[in-house]
Amino acid sequence: MSNDSISRRAAINIGYAVAEVFSRVLDDDNVVGIDREKHEFGLGLIEAYIAYVKELPTAEPEQKKGKWIDDTFCSECGWTHEVESGFIGSVKQFNFCPNCGSYNREVENE
Repeated sequence: MSNDSISRRAAINIGYAVAEVFSRVLDDDNVVGIDREKHEFGLGLIEAYIAYVKELPTAEPEQKKGKWIDDTFCSECGWTHEVESGFIGSVKQFNFCPNCGSYNREVENE
């Protein structure tokens, strides 16, 4: 399965590159046969695209960081390995909570 997504930075850079081409065409008096009004309108659309992409939320949410409490509970969601999964033993081997996905490298004993 391929990943067809691109980063926000790449999408913005594409917009800047296209805007640069439009600007060069508009600034070059030697270019003939173009409708300058349509080019200026196109440049405005590209600038609107760049502003829109800059405001989009990131595709990846911020990673939660929690701790394993008493070697059993997730500090982010309270998920308990012993109760919900039937797993009895140390959670130190798990870097992520399987319930909420928080990154739990530390163990805190209360």
